[in-house]
Amino acid sequence: TNANSALRALRINTPLGMPDSNKRNSKMSEDRFLTLSEKVDDLIGLCADMKRENQILKAGENSWQSERKQLMDKNKDAKSKLESILVRLKAMDQS
Repeated sequence: TNANSALRALRINTPLGMPDSNKRNSKMSEDRFLTLSEKVDDLIGLCADMKRENQILKAGENSWQSERKQLMDKNKDAKSKLESILVRLKAMDQS
């Protein structure tokens, strides 16, 4: 990854005659950099997972909305037929 190549570049550019305290600090910085790099990679993976999950949820939502519309249309048709039947029954009752 880019983080690894940056780390390699850091190692290459580090002078060999460094005092021990600078080497320790460099090692700590290198460890922190690796830890941060791993966390960034984890976040990128989590973001990709969430994006896939969001796409699945949106597809499901579209499906439910379509089904809801169909059911509302059927309900409207059934209500209309029932009202028609009630009108005819009232007419029969009055005759």
